[in-house]
Amino acid sequence: MLKNRDWGKALLYAGIPFSPNKEEILTPCVLHSDTHPSLSINLKKGVWMCHAGCGSGRLDSLLSQYLDITLLEANRLAYTDYIEDLKLDFGDDEIDKYLPLSPIIFPFTKNKVPKWIFDRGFDSETMMKWGFGYDENEGSLVIPINDENHNLVGWAKRRPEGLFPKYLYGPKDIFKKSRVVFGADEAKTSRDFICITEGALDTVWLSQNGFNSVAILGVFLSKAQERIISSFNTGEIVLCLDNDNAGQLGIESISPRLSKYFVVSKIRIPDKYKDVQDIRDQKVLRLVLENRVFF
Repeated sequence: MLKNRDWGKALLYAGIPFSPNKEEILTPCVLHSDTHPSLSINLKKGVWMCHAGCGSGRLDSLLSQYLDITLLEANRLAYTDYIEDLKLDFGDDEIDKYLPLSPIIFPFTKNKVPKWIFDRGFDSETMMKWGFGYDENEGSLVIPINDENHNLVGWAKRRPEGLFPKYLYGPKDIFKKSRVVFGADEAKTSRDFICITEGALDTVWLSQNGFNSVAILGVFLSKAQERIISSFNTGEIVLCLDNDNAGQLGIESISPRLSKYFVVSKIRIPDKYKDVQDIRDQKVLRLVLENRVFF
């Protein structure tokens, strides 16, 4: 039985910024490109409202929209024993959530990227391999997202510093993060292990450094993503989520689900790094992977 509801825990898990010492919060809205905080959240009442017009309601509806999960799953995020009671089966009315996304045309400038991406250690060969592009209007790096059959179904924008949220996904109202695993079209061949990260750039960074990797575009593993990953021809999955509370909660919930199909391990990122992309020294990165911990 679920008990001990905690909406702050749910927001932490979803990566939505909030102040833990306040009952009422005003923060940038995660449902639209918000340059000024417009999302009001009342943790005690469990309600939200976007003053810019995205809507309002119970917090489970916000989490459902943001994470692209069912209301039932979103509601369970608010309980401390959620991780132990995670294994849900969808009814027939949920089957449409797993239908393939429609292929799209990439509407951004190809073979051009913002200069800051080179400062992070990425090289031209990697950017060509993954098909990076550029949003001329916003100055954002654009990362194409393919499905497991190599069809272009969406994109992730890494926006310039100072813009929130840092990442935007599109096409809006069409693309669903929960239906794809970034890099799955490149990762289905047999390898010693496949790394799972939160973000696309984390996966690209690992790939550039010689490690097979995919990204689930967050810390929540959907049932559709579980099905895609379960088809991988590998002996081991290495969880490489971020070095923060949300990432660690994600590891706790994902590991028992993927243990049904693979040997599962996790890396321990040194405290001075926030994620694998932050580890620029290839020797240190390799050592972190070698010293992974098995469940």
